[in-house]
Amino acid sequence: AAVPTCHDGPVSTLTRFVAICSLGGAAWVGSYRIGSDAYWPAIIIAAAMAATTFWSLRAALAVVLGTAFIAPALLQLTQGYFYWPQALVWLMALTAIIIVHDGRGPWAIPRPAVWPLVLWALTAALVWPVVVMREADFSFTLLRTDPRFLGTMLWSSSWIVQVAITHLLGILWFDWLYRRFAGKRGEFEQFVLLPLTVSWIISVVFGAYQALVDIGFANGGAHLGLHRSSGGLMDANPFGLISAVGGPVLFGRWLRRDDQSGLLIWAAGLALSWYGMWVSGSRGAFGASLIMLGFVLYGVLTSTTRRVRTHAILALVGFSAVVVAMVAAAPPLNSPIARFASTFNGVTTTPLRQFLVDRWDMYHYGATASAMFADSPIFGVGVGSFNMLVSMYSKMLGLVMLPPDNAQNWFRHQFVEFGIAGSIGFLWWTLWMGQRLFRSARNPGDRQLVWTLKGALVTIAIVSLMGMPAQNAAVVLMFWTFAYYFLALTAPEPVERSHEAAAAPWLVMLAVAGACAVGTAYVGWTLLNPPMRSAWAGDAYSAGMTVINKDQSGRELRRTGPYGFAVVIPSTRWMSVTFQTDPASARRGPLHVTARFDRSLLIEIELLDAAPVTKYVTLKDDRKAIVLEVSVADEHGEKRQSRD
Repeated sequence: AAVPTCHDGPVSTLTRFVAICSLGGAAWVGSYRIGSDAYWPAIIIAAAMAATTFWSLRAALAVVLGTAFIAPALLQLTQGYFYWPQALVWLMALTAIIIVHDGRGPWAIPRPAVWPLVLWALTAALVWPVVVMREADFSFTLLRTDPRFLGTMLWSSSWIVQVAITHLLGILWFDWLYRRFAGKRGEFEQFVLLPLTVSWIISVVFGAYQALVDIGFANGGAHLGLHRSSGGLMDANPFGLISAVGGPVLFGRWLRRDDQSGLLIWAAGLALSWYGMWVSGSRGAFGASLIMLGFVLYGVLTSTTRRVRTHAILALVGFSAVVVAMVAAAPPLNSPIARFASTFNGVTTTPLRQFLVDRWDMYHYGATASAMFADSPIFGVGVGSFNMLVSMYSKMLGLVMLPPDNAQNWFRHQFVEFGIAGSIGFLWWTLWMGQRLFRSARNPGDRQLVWTLKGALVTIAIVSLMGMPAQNAAVVLMFWTFAYYFLALTAPEPVERSHEAAAAPWLVMLAVAGACAVGTAYVGWTLLNPPMRSAWAGDAYSAGMTVINKDQSGRELRRTGPYGFAVVIPSTRWMSVTFQTDPASARRGPLHVTARFDRSLLIEIELLDAAPVTKYVTLKDDRKAIVLEVSVADEHGEKRQSRD
């Protein structure tokens, strides 16, 4: 049997090991925010999938991939609610399969695609721990001594690691598909595509039930009021995209048979995908359906015989009539066309240039992203950070404070979070994959299917210019699966060879990713750590310090432990800070106090007794607030947990 070209060598193995360990670490960190009622089920499910993999890989994949598009709905039905951290339950199950089944060894992605993807994976693998530590203000002391700060840090970190997991898991899944199924198309379609098809059908059936019977079934949030079906994903937008793109591909594999039964199955799946798109009410999915339809029709009209074309068109017309009848019988209250038409409000009363600008950046997320990029263009603001920072930056720009959300453009979002240096891998991959789309099917019988896969990849890229579907784990899984399927049908057959890869390219990838991690740490230390960004926004904030009271002059009296910080909003350019310990603490020995202002001006004093020591600081004119950091240690240099 043919096997993939492996890049043997210790450095290749090391880089993949780093990516896998980082993926496991991200899942472990994220598990703290799943919730007590879902934490142990997540652990048990992951362990069960790992054990099942030893017994039967096909059974493990059937369970995990068979729930890919309905896992959120299942959690909603079993737990009574679904919130985004719970997506980690399904992610951990798929991670367990990848790690347990052939988790060791070098990369299997063929050249030259391996280089950009390894760089992308290593960048995400090394950067996310730095961003998590930035949210902890690079202080383990604060995490131990201030429970409120620990809770805030875990909350923000849960989103950071979930975004990192989507990057790492997608690339490692793509690599794993090459390791396991290269040259084994039949097994790939049975082990991977079949359970995905089943899951897709169930999700669309859920969407139809929501639209026709009960909109509240496995649905929630704003979708209930808007009467939008979310299928099995608890989110109407990714459900609409998966419906529009997934159906033509998952059912398109029957096209190569060129028989009437295969055409009927394919046409039925295409019609079902249109209905799922329609009840989702997603404008992006509506556009995606039109793009997919163009690719599908072109593939059928140019790659089949007249008989097959005739049967295909008749089948499409017939099933289209069924879809129209279903929509007419129970029309959705919020169709994609109605929502799409609302974007043209003002087209006749607003200058064309201003109208186009407003449509490109309707809610000013783009302008906010530009401000973030200007502050850190080389290394970005950190993976998973845009959603956390968008409210602060929109406030600083004088805009309406935006709620946490993405940059409304996947490419823009990537550049803002990873910066120029961190974006080399994904940009390199995008350009490489773009030129691969011009390749033809290796087997003439697969021309229609290849055109459908091209349409899926192009559609996801176009929709990503106006949204962020790739932040949904199901969309990520679908994209990388279809990318592998397309490359498998257009690339030459793999050969039975394995060669020792030179260490230099792998070391370069590791060095670039390491530089991104160091740069992210520098930006985090100087600009984007919690106290510094609060100071830039002019927001009072503290951790490790407790306000006791105010004296007669209005000055705050704070108690601090071994380490704490406070964002202080001064009324003048001069500020005095008085350090004092109580008599009982003074009798236990002198205290060494270190204070920093905006991480630059350093003050060191010794408190030998209970007498106060006052220091004066001159502030910069352009600062709304300053960050005061205080560290306290005894005469031996050891931080004390109970000293004031």
